[in-house]
Amino acid sequence: MTWRDYDYFASLDWGFNAPFALYFWLCLPDGRYHIVREWKQSGVYAEDFAKRFWTIAKEDLGLGRPRYVVAGGDIKSKSGLKGNKGESVYETFQFYGLPMKDADKDRKNGWFRVQELLRPSPFGTPWLTMDPSCTYLIRTIASAPSDTDDPDELDAHFTD
Repeated sequence: MTWRDYDYFASLDWGFNAPFALYFWLCLPDGRYHIVREWKQSGVYAEDFAKRFWTIAKEDLGLGRPRYVVAGGDIKSKSGLKGNKGESVYETFQFYGLPMKDADKDRKNGWFRVQELLRPSPFGTPWLTMDPSCTYLIRTIASAPSDTDDPDELDAHFTD
């Protein structure tokens, strides 16, 4: 079985001046997930990002079309440079064939779900594993602090 045989989705925390982080999640047959690739970079325009997404997915990883690419709603903003009300980043991604999906804004539940995915499955391995090359993600999850006022919440001011 090759990676092309698996369904996958991608998750994106978009940034232009601040780096974005994109992750390719394989959906394994036993219900677990494996993040196979991380792409973190700044200064990439939306059109260039979309084109590079397909190069990574198809040529580098041998994957087909993702179920979806989940991203925060901030990429729907049409504020643009100097008040330009043109196409949003979200619309650019859709134009280039990325099946976009809005991220859930529930940070508390999201952090809880990450913790659940890192617990052992009945198979002995965590529900979520990551390729060792995903150094930014591994480092960030390991050092992410809880909010001082609510230990069940991720500190919203945490930056790596």
